[in-house]
Amino acid sequence: MGALSYFPDADSEQQKILQAVSLAGMDREASCILEGKPIQEKTEEILTLFEAGCSAGGAKPKVLASFQGDTLRIGPQISSGREDWIIKLSNIPTADKDSKQEGRMEYACSLMARAAKIEVPPSRLFEIDSPKEKMKRGLFGTHRFDRDRTEKIHIHSLAALLQKDFRTCEISCEDLASVTLKLTRDFSQLEQVLRRLVFNVAVGNYDDHAKNHSFLMKTSGEWKSAPAFDLTLSAGMNK
Repeated sequence: MGALSYFPDADSEQQKILQAVSLAGMDREASCILEGKPIQEKTEEILTLFEAGCSAGGAKPKVLASFQGDTLRIGPQISSGREDWIIKLSNIPTADKDSKQEGRMEYACSLMARAAKIEVPPSRLFEIDSPKEKMKRGLFGTHRFDRDRTEKIHIHSLAALLQKDFRTCEISCEDLASVTLKLTRDFSQLEQVLRRLVFNVAVGNYDDHAKNHSFLMKTSGEWKSAPAFDLTLSAGMNK
């Protein structure tokens, strides 16, 4: 994530297997991994694609994807003419997938946040067939704000900037406001902070920790708040 590069290039092998694959298949294989069941097909390729998405972190398994026109391809990709996305898969048991439409919930929250004048990345609902129900399940996808076509954009989380463990709840809302003003020198960014905090209380998002607030740095050295992300109904970490 962000603009840091590592050598040797770990993405070199992942780029070779960039392919058009089924999101439903990826979601099914994610459940197999989480439930300790054997992967059903293309084991090496599936694991490599999941490994690429692990860099995004978070509780849910994710895949990196890109659009070129209407064609969706899964895998890490930085090339001209493509839009880079992150798609969240399900981290609940297969038996409960149809009853818990967490992808639709997060998509609805992204639309509500946009209506509340919160800056959020473009989002999209990817519908996949459900093996049990007639209604399709939805996977939440969001545009990567650390990418602008071929440009990589530096990103730092609030927890990383303060060198604090986000799981210990040492960082307060006042810390977030203070860091935002010092970095951006823009009072309109403080308004965004307030809108996010109020929104999370309103929708019942208890996963509002210091790793879910980030800042972007342009090549000029100018900082700004990253668009809001992980805005959804949540009981919090490890629940």
